[in-house]
Amino acid sequence: MKVGDLVYYDTPLYDDMQVHSAAMGIVLKLSKTGRITESAQVLFTRGEIAWLDTQVLRVAHEGR
Repeated sequence: MKVGDLVYYDTPLYDDMQVHSAAMGIVLKLSKTGRITESAQVLFTRGEIAWLDTQVLRVAHEGR
């Protein structure tokens, strides 16, 4: 994963975790959060910006 990648963040819609919604966004920044972990600052299509662990994101299309 790198800056500029289009990513999806799957979030549960209901408490039963059976139905999911995918939020789409673009990676703005990357930051090491530990020895082997990394976080990404993501700008989502609804305009919100959030830091998320890269392990919960999936890359849809890598930036070139």
